[in-house]
Amino acid sequence: MSLSDLPAIKPTKGALFLSATALATMVFFYTQRKENDLKSSKK
Repeated sequence: MSLSDLPAIKPTKGALFLSATALATMVFFYTQRKENDLKSSKK
């Protein structure tokens, strides 16, 4: 089996969308936690 037999590996729009959504979710939770830490430290 040669490499030319394999289909060209390209990320589908669905995969890109999923990874972008996961990244955005991680960033969102990270910033939320940072804000909560700042609020709790002011008490």
